[in-house]
Amino acid sequence: LIWIPILKTLIVEDEPITRLLLAAISHSRGFESTACETAEEAWEVYQSDTYPLVILDWLLAGGMDGLELCRRIRNLPQGDRSVILVITSRNRTEDLQAVLEAGADDYLAKPINVGLLEVRLTIAERQIELLTARKDAEDALSRAASNIQESVLLGQPPRDMPAIKLEALTIPSLEVDGDFYDFIKHDEWNLDILVGDVMGKGIPAALLGAGIKSQFLRAISQLIFATE
Repeated sequence: LIWIPILKTLIVEDEPITRLLLAAISHSRGFESTACETAEEAWEVYQSDTYPLVILDWLLAGGMDGLELCRRIRNLPQGDRSVILVITSRNRTEDLQAVLEAGADDYLAKPINVGLLEVRLTIAERQIELLTARKDAEDALSRAASNIQESVLLGQPPRDMPAIKLEALTIPSLEVDGDFYDFIKHDEWNLDILVGDVMGKGIPAALLGAGIKSQFLRAISQLIFATE
């Protein structure tokens, strides 16, 4: 069996006929759609699930319009993982500029031309594929950086020193950072502890921390060798 993920679409449209049209065309292309009449309702729905595609009208019933909803979505941590298509009857240059400045990826003029909508959805599908590939690559880099942190940056406390009991814990503010520590045991009664706090987060900080720690350990090894 081949598992094919179902892409979810959030449709925000207060006109019933247009809403049904958008849902029908989305369904015909394999999207599972959730329809909302107001931006307030859509805002709650979006935060409760993952929607790779959002189709919304600019002018909506209620207190919030489509562009404000678009801005709110983009401000969420997961907001950059959605492709947003704005439907609008406004076609002035400044109006279309406002749509893009709000964070939308594309727009479609009303009344809706089904052929153009199909083209827009095809473009959206390609954008979703690119976003998914980017997220997979970012996850792979994060896993690699986490492995660097666990295997290189964070040393294990010695357990065979009768006079000392050691425990170590680090909780990065992001998935990975460059902070490091290590323990250099000289004998049962003597121990050096190396701790480093690297400014910055992410993979660059992890690589910097690994390089700095390596230099420290090399210097300590040279000192130990010189005094023997």
